[in-house]
Amino acid sequence: MTRQRTDSTGSDRTAELAMWELRRSIAVALAATAAGLSALLIGALWFGGFPSLKRDGTITVSTLFEVLKLIFAIVAGVGGVFALVVAYRKQRVAEHAHRLAEADAVRSDVRLFNERFSAAGDQLGSEQAAVRLAGLYSLAGLADDWPQGRQTCIDVLCAYVRLPSPDVTAEHDSPGRQELQVRASAFDIIARRLRPGAETSWQGHRFDFSRSRVRDGDFTGIHVTGETVLLFTECAFSGDRLTFQDMVLDGGIIDFADSAFDHGMLTFANAHLKLGTLDFRRCGFSGGTLALVAATFDGADVIFDGSGMRDGVITFGGTTDEEGQRALRGSVFAAGRVSLRRFGGRGGQIRFDDTAFSGGLVDLSDSVFDGTEVFLNDAREWRRPPVYTHDVYRNPGFHLPPQSRRSTSRAD
Repeated sequence: MTRQRTDSTGSDRTAELAMWELRRSIAVALAATAAGLSALLIGALWFGGFPSLKRDGTITVSTLFEVLKLIFAIVAGVGGVFALVVAYRKQRVAEHAHRLAEADAVRSDVRLFNERFSAAGDQLGSEQAAVRLAGLYSLAGLADDWPQGRQTCIDVLCAYVRLPSPDVTAEHDSPGRQELQVRASAFDIIARRLRPGAETSWQGHRFDFSRSRVRDGDFTGIHVTGETVLLFTECAFSGDRLTFQDMVLDGGIIDFADSAFDHGMLTFANAHLKLGTLDFRRCGFSGGTLALVAATFDGADVIFDGSGMRDGVITFGGTTDEEGQRALRGSVFAAGRVSLRRFGGRGGQIRFDDTAFSGGLVDLSDSVFDGTEVFLNDAREWRRPPVYTHDVYRNPGFHLPPQSRRSTSRAD
């Protein structure tokens, strides 16, 4: 049997082995054996009707040998019981020692991981960019080695990116520019572990960059699968280029909801959106470019519900739509341009329910909607209708408001 003992801190419980003394163990084993044999003997005699023993007052040689054999058997049985008790105790002790060794190894590993975690945290707080960069790589290495603490390490990496962004000056080696390079390296560390063939995959984890100022980052070729979540909610995108080119969305979530885009380019060129969600709900577009050119929609939902566009470009040019939903419900296109030129649709839906076309250009010309339905019939405002070609206009899946069937916005 084992007992649990709590140390003085009350936080660690150590298993303690408790066994009887050897003499007591052997005595109990012998008593149990004797009781068992007695029960068997009595049972056998009862089954035979308790026969009487014949006594003639003489002992033959054969009888003597039988008695000696019985004595030797009893002695051997007692020795066997003794050996069995000793072997059992040795096995219990060995098993307990093994468990203690495993527990010590686990405690040693946890202590080492905590020391590495603390050291990486100290590096991230350094004033030197090179030391902070070393801290990022130390933390990533710890996450690779420590599956139980991987999400915690990822949370710290993301929290570092969420810290207030420094001002960037024109000087090449200014502290602000050095910090941008460090943060771009944080994105690179994560992206490498989300690509196929990564030595240690970070799929299935949550990456929270929400409410940060995002400038540059390269997520080219990543796979977002299963329970993987990338959160860019309430971010300000003002850098040169953030790329998700050639990425695969296969069940995960990439969320840009409530973010502001006012400069640079966010690109999903050649992306394959199989399953999951790409979310741009309630985003504000006042500059820059969001490019989903040559992407393949194969079941994932791309949502722009409630977004507003005052400038910039959103382009789906050359995209192939197999399945899923593109939703721009409740959006306001006051300026800028949304381009679906040469969009190839073979399934799914594009919905503009409750959308205000009040000044921005929505270009659907030269698109093919072969099985894809486009819903414009519930638009809230129609001051500048989308531009579309004659073939699009005649497509039965192209739903316009009744009063707009003679619209001059056709690019015939």
